Amino acid sequence: MEVNTPKPNIYSTPQNISSHAIPLHAESLQSEGDLLEKEDENYLKAKMIKQLEKVKLEKKEEYYKYIKKDQTTPPAPDPLSSQKENNDIFPENTVVIAGDSIINGIMEERLNRNNVSVKVLKFPGADVDKLRDRLIPILEKRPSHLFLHGGTNDAVSSTSREILNKLLSLKSQIISKIPNCKVFISTPTFRSDNGKATLTIKQLTELEIDLIDNRNITDRGIGRKGLHLNSIGTKQLAKNFLNVIRNI
Repeated sequence: MEVNTPKPNIYSTPQNISSHAIPLHAESLQSEGDLLEKEDENYLKAKMIKQLEKVKLEKKEEYYKYIKKDQTTPPAPDPLSSQKENNDIFPENTVVIAGDSIINGIMEERLNRNNVSVKVLKFPGADVDKLRDRLIPILEKRPSHLFLHGGTNDAVSSTSREILNKLLSLKSQIISKIPNCKVFISTPTFRSDNGKATLTIKQLTELEIDLIDNRNITDRGIGRKGLHLNSIGTKQLAKNFLNVIRNI
């Protein structure tokens, strides 16, 4: 007698498999994923360390090449530094007119010529000694010509000879600093506010030395207070400067 044996259902869950098998399999996959992620992270770290070691090795080789280099060879000039140094020097044929408040009305743009650049530096209240101090940074720029207009404020307390000696001493100091600089002393202009100062300036302009002679500025060129120049006096002083500049 033939017995009908039921065919196994391949889609049914086997009886001997625990109901917890599927969740355990999921946990296993998650663990494997975490492991792979850690392996990738370790790989990236190892790769980064390898790259850093390579950079260190290259820098080390550059250092040994540098210390083996002949140290007697001068370094290449820095173009920015050279440009700065050049910018600190006045152009060729630069005339600097430095003086006290008497030159306040002098406009440098009216004295400029095609081949000559004029810089007017005004130091109100300065005597010859203060003028010397103010010129220290200017001399670093090495002007080709320098007009000194000082002595007006010294005339109250100093003699004409003392003022002249101060101006000549300042001129010598400038030439010792810049041998090629041509220095001109501009005589103090007429003033009527102080009797002693008026006499001192008159005596100074009569001394036999090479000066920019400003005796053509008379009382008509002096302002109401008898010290500073009015428009007439300023115009004449500018002409006196211009006569020298034209011959440069």
